[in-house]
Amino acid sequence: MEVATSISPMRFSLCLFLLLLVPRFNSAIPYRKIYVDPQLQDGSVGGESFSTVQAAIDSVPVDNPNWVVIHIKAGSYREKVVIPREKPYIVLKGKGKKWTEIVWDDHHTVADSPTFTISADNIVVKGITFRNSYNNPVNGNPRKPAAAALVSGDNVYFYRVGFFGVQDTLWDDRGRHFFKNCTIQGAVDFIFGNGQSIYEECTISVLGDAIQPNVAGYITAQGRNNPNEATGFVFKNCRVFGSGSANLGRPWRPYARVLFYGCYFSSVVYPQGWDSWGSVGKEYQLTLGEYDCYGPGADRSQRVSWEHNYSQSEVQSLTDPGFIVTHLNSADSQTAEYRDIYVDSHDNPDGRDDMFTTVQKAIDSIPENNPSWVVVNIKEGVYSEKVTIPKRKPFIAIKGKGYKSTEIVWDDHRNVLQSPTFTILSDNIIVQGISFRNSYNDPEKNNPKAPAAAALVMGDNVQFYQVGFYGVQDTLWDHTGKHFFNNCTIQGAVDFIFGNGQSIYQGCSIEASGFPHGFITAQSRDGPNEPTGFIFKECSVSGTSKVMLGRPWSCHARVLFYGCNFDSNIDPVGWTSWLCGGKESQGKMGEYDCHGPGANQTGRVSWAYKYGEAEVKELTDQSFISASEWLDKPWWLSLP
Repeated sequence: MEVATSISPMRFSLCLFLLLLVPRFNSAIPYRKIYVDPQLQDGSVGGESFSTVQAAIDSVPVDNPNWVVIHIKAGSYREKVVIPREKPYIVLKGKGKKWTEIVWDDHHTVADSPTFTISADNIVVKGITFRNSYNNPVNGNPRKPAAAALVSGDNVYFYRVGFFGVQDTLWDDRGRHFFKNCTIQGAVDFIFGNGQSIYEECTISVLGDAIQPNVAGYITAQGRNNPNEATGFVFKNCRVFGSGSANLGRPWRPYARVLFYGCYFSSVVYPQGWDSWGSVGKEYQLTLGEYDCYGPGADRSQRVSWEHNYSQSEVQSLTDPGFIVTHLNSADSQTAEYRDIYVDSHDNPDGRDDMFTTVQKAIDSIPENNPSWVVVNIKEGVYSEKVTIPKRKPFIAIKGKGYKSTEIVWDDHRNVLQSPTFTILSDNIIVQGISFRNSYNDPEKNNPKAPAAAALVMGDNVQFYQVGFYGVQDTLWDHTGKHFFNNCTIQGAVDFIFGNGQSIYQGCSIEASGFPHGFITAQSRDGPNEPTGFIFKECSVSGTSKVMLGRPWSCHARVLFYGCNFDSNIDPVGWTSWLCGGKESQGKMGEYDCHGPGANQTGRVSWAYKYGEAEVKELTDQSFISASEWLDKPWWLSLP
């Protein structure tokens, strides 16, 4: 089901619109459903279904006061899409830039050509590709300006979005914009305009075969008009690669400003780097340069003499989120304050006091009763260590480079309490893009099976995004506190999600492996009035081992699987009473509206709890974990 959500607006800077990647659903917030599916007829589902994206946008009222999230089904949508100036607070959310595409081929004038146009402020776009197909894929058409997107609104955020064209692909016209993990492809001036924008961890793809052989293209054409304008393009930790060659940019206006910082340059970057275009003789007015980049194309020995040499203070100012944030909501002022520290297992050649070789050392450097958020940025790699966040160290965010790229691993197994590779004892913690593994039971070690936890979570208000937990027995000890797991992977065989947490697992992958037969959950609610329980919402359950959905660690155990996909490895009986034989009626372990080969309930134990619709609505709402009090803070992590 594709849901469009209206959320009371927060007059926001960058800090607040990042939150929309995890919209809050609670009983106090109205919402309505909108569907975009080319297989549906407009209005076929309660008047809220649309076969085109533009029809869905047209349904949003003028001067809309609430957030509306439009979910777009996977597919290729052949249409031009415009968000007009008078329609703010819209989120467009596709199924991923490889799966949801909006395409058109206009090319008459650059102003009329964009496949996608944003004229409104306060817009979020996630998981979609916009393509102008006039020249892309490369074909025999004469090369002309043909934009994939035009962005003229303020406070606009793009996450994992693709922009594909050849000339003038992305018109970053004006306003403050943040591009995260996006892909921009083209050949000539394919990122141009006068926006005030940060491009972070984006992929810049040069399409050299779209122009004449041995002719270099241009990535940027920035249009700052005077030295007092705050505008400019900042590329932070991006990758530049492709075919042919391209200059980093040329000035579209006399005071153009562009910075490439910490970027990887393949050999596609033309040795001279920049072209002065219409600013010959006035190059001193330009601020076009690079800082701390690397790769075959980062050799500056042949760069133009007038390239701007950015100072460290200039770089710090431009790469800070403050470059595109002019104010912070006063209610969030405390949580808006944060600092970065870094972990790289290899070395710290510059002796920086914010760089550490282990994750634990980075955490140890944070003072007790820390009042402001600290982001621990961990480089990709395998870190062999045990990591603990002590009780008196709140407001820590652990951020890796992805759960397949950053891993913390240890093999303790003496007893389950001492075994966890990662332990959280503090409140207010965020973890993103990391895997935690207890390797004691890895098959190649052939060790006797023993409880060996990958993680122990005892703090309150803890959030996990795209995190992996890998073990066999007792993988994830969801001990106590309110927790939110989003798009995580939990792997194990026996009781591999256990404890007495009050937790929602949303869109997670549950993978059973390691034993011939096992149990996913062992929940331990102590009494019928305790608010705890494990809620699995729209998760997938699969694996190589036969597995039951759970067994009670305490007789009042509460577990709900809602809207989940069950593979055929689910044991038909579903549940076992374990230590609670004869007391099965005290617990609440059941499922609702699940699907897949393992979802047939005809073979389930007779005492499996039959959840009602009202109870399911209450438990799957984020108010179950009091999300309104904590899940929308802090703001500076781009949450998927």
